[in-house]
Amino acid sequence: MSWKQVALLVLLADFVAFTAYAAWSEGLAAFVPLMLAFAKSSAWGAQVMIDFLLAFAVVVGFVVADARRRGIAAWPFVALTLAAGSIGPLAYLLHRERVAAPRASGARAAGHA
Repeated sequence: MSWKQVALLVLLADFVAFTAYAAWSEGLAAFVPLMLAFAKSSAWGAQVMIDFLLAFAVVVGFVVADARRRGIAAWPFVALTLAAGSIGPLAYLLHRERVAAPRASGARAAGHA
């Protein structure tokens, strides 16, 4: 396992654990009123929420384009992103590294033959 895979796995596992803790302690949908209140509180609150949504749109676009280029199905990671936020892109990056590792080692082995 490469250092990238280990780092992504640790980050993903920690974030999933923290997300599970937040969902368990406050409920699955507790963030919705918080987001709405934040967005309504000021122009900066609305700007941060819009920026957050735009960033997720860019990330989903990256995942779809990168997955298509690599021959990986993007839909599970897009669905996970819509349902669980940053867990989706983190899972995609880990999956992408795990899929690329066997291909890279196979290409190196073929080059030495």
